[in-house]
Amino acid sequence: MEFYTFLSTDDRHTEIHAVKWIPEKVKAALIITHGIQEYSERYDEFARFLNDYNIAVYAHDHIGHGESVASEEELGTFHSHKVDEVMTADLYQQMNIVIKENPGIPVFMLGHSMGSYVLRKFLSDYGKDVEKIKGAIIMGTGTENNLSIRAGLRLIKGMKRIKNSDYKSRTIAKMAFSRREYKGYDMTGEDPENSWLSKNVKSVKKYYSDPKDTYEVSLDGYEGLMKMTLLDNMRKRIKRIPKNLPILFVSGSEDPVGANGKGVKAAYKKFVKAGIKDVTLKLYKGDRHEILNELDRHDVYEDIALWILSHKRDEEI
Repeated sequence: MEFYTFLSTDDRHTEIHAVKWIPEKVKAALIITHGIQEYSERYDEFARFLNDYNIAVYAHDHIGHGESVASEEELGTFHSHKVDEVMTADLYQQMNIVIKENPGIPVFMLGHSMGSYVLRKFLSDYGKDVEKIKGAIIMGTGTENNLSIRAGLRLIKGMKRIKNSDYKSRTIAKMAFSRREYKGYDMTGEDPENSWLSKNVKSVKKYYSDPKDTYEVSLDGYEGLMKMTLLDNMRKRIKRIPKNLPILFVSGSEDPVGANGKGVKAAYKKFVKAGIKDVTLKLYKGDRHEILNELDRHDVYEDIALWILSHKRDEEI
């Protein structure tokens, strides 16, 4: 594991913390875009597994996350009115860093949870630049209702008039996780065996005991997330994605973010209807939100490794 930094595209030029896991021989590279209220090093076990398949792994902490903050008190605070644009632009920077370090090596991307929405926005925003990568893995994603998203954005806009953009509202946090599929799960860490995250009690306990995971998120953060979910729903934007780019949707069948698979299937169908030629959907039966931390995670690891290796160009195999 090696650390490096690059400057964010935000107004503050925040120093973005990044990490890479490099095997002795690199056959492919994967860029991971993490979810809300987590950070890059949580993917260590997965990255080391991929290294055994000669796949290099890169990841960076989004603004407001992990080590990309000035202090622990700044976690969940973004200091930006364009969080969605900054996150996708930072991912673009990361892509160029990885491509430059790995000339001639096929590069793939994986976005989990919030990172899945960042990745989906990136794929539609960056046009021909997206053709520089060889495939995208969309994990733990969903399809939100447009009316609900717009209602949430209006509420945030109203709250920002009263509070400041860095205000952390429990009302907004509850609303973001209010879909009925969440109701049967523990969302606090008090009942780790029934957590929405996974059935892996050890992983759940570790998550809720880690200060880099257990902070509240500002109004700007939730606004950025909601904007991305709204944009990602738009058919005209999905049609911008290169038709020859292989896409893999992976999620747990009991993941409330994906409405227990329904939201994932809806997103998958939109990509198919947009004319993208190679789109695959895999739901892991009984798994919840964090399939990379689930009890059957090594099956997930292997499926992803094999998908990446099978989607390299013939001359790169």
